Amino acid sequence: MSPHIIETSARLADRGASPTPAHQELVAPAQLIAPTRAAFRLAVLEAVERAHEARASTVRIDMSGVQSIDSSGLGVFVLLHKRAAERGLRVRLLGMPPHVLELFELTRLRPLFDLA
Repeated sequence: MSPHIIETSARLADRGASPTPAHQELVAPAQLIAPTRAAFRLAVLEAVERAHEARASTVRIDMSGVQSIDSSGLGVFVLLHKRAAERGLRVRLLGMPPHVLELFELTRLRPLFDLA
């Protein structure tokens, strides 16, 4: 499964809600490993740029479907944190599976991200 970007501000407008700063939401693939790293990296960087251009405050990543992650997948999160911080954005990881959360804690990446 390829990662994809959901523009949540459009969903708010469709529901008649008052617009708020846009958030970019990305759905992570089930396998965050070397063969999927390039596509996920591209999607992450696009989400950060779109969020920055929209003057959003947060990039959200739905992690609920992640089954496995390796060092190349973790490397994308290091890059994501760096790019988002450079643009004044926060990164919120949604639905983090326990095994992925444990890996983020072991590698000391956990404090870099908001969890929901």
